[in-house]
Amino acid sequence: ELPEGSRLEAFFGYEPVRDGNTISLKLNPMNRGLTQVMVFTVIYDYEAENQPVQVAIQARLHGEYEPRVWTEQLRPASRDRQSWNDTEIKKNYHIAYMGQTMKQMNALCQSGRRGQAQNLASECWLTINQAYPNQKDPDIHRVREMLRGQMEYWSMK
Repeated sequence: ELPEGSRLEAFFGYEPVRDGNTISLKLNPMNRGLTQVMVFTVIYDYEAENQPVQVAIQARLHGEYEPRVWTEQLRPASRDRQSWNDTEIKKNYHIAYMGQTMKQMNALCQSGRRGQAQNLASECWLTINQAYPNQKDPDIHRVREMLRGQMEYWSMK
């Protein structure tokens, strides 16, 4: 649940259902050892800036009839994504951002809006290069190369 004075900017890789400040989504069934990462961004009004986001996960574990519920309060990260201290959050955000950009690029190009797709791709490319100037993370590098390939495919490099 989002605090008053905030709005969901993006929820990468999922199609959430919104009901006021409550956002819900259905996750795919998972076997033991699998994980799903949910990355979303929230825009805050000035008054609500440091209010936590309430997250509740309801899941039915293998062999159990009744679902369990886990609840947590998430504190917002800095607006300056370059200063994030948690490298895994930073990495997951940027991978999700590149994936979302590629999805949006395809839709824009297929509908004949290549100029908009080119602007979107250029903005993403610049953001990733600023966040990872040395390109040493293999996961970032792999997804960045996918983005480069898509940019070349649509002749936008």
